[in-house]
Amino acid sequence: THLQFLRAPIVKNVKFVKKLALSRKHKLYLVSSRYGFLEKITWNLLHKIDLDQTFDCVSLNLRNEQAHLFKERIIKQEKIEMYIDDDKELLEHINKTCPGVRLIHYIPGDDLEKYFQ
Repeated sequence: THLQFLRAPIVKNVKFVKKLALSRKHKLYLVSSRYGFLEKITWNLLHKIDLDQTFDCVSLNLRNEQAHLFKERIIKQEKIEMYIDDDKELLEHINKTCPGVRLIHYIPGDDLEKYFQ
């Protein structure tokens, strides 16, 4: 959902992403398939939780592409090696179209740090 109050950020994961960014061990990408009309809301949310300057690259779906095609294109374009998403069907598509990418099915509410141990 694009309604922020229905999808509150998980504080421990926000802290972990910031810590991961500071370590400089990984290049961090944010790939959001939110449609173009949500651009301002997305940037406001990132600013509010202090993640607007955290990622090496932020890719927003400003051309309103289908989510799986947008994310596939960005993964290929940026040569992303590991991709985390909560959409299992999308990950199945990426598995078929982007061989060699390490895929992680994130379960909302999980601790992101466990995927990096």
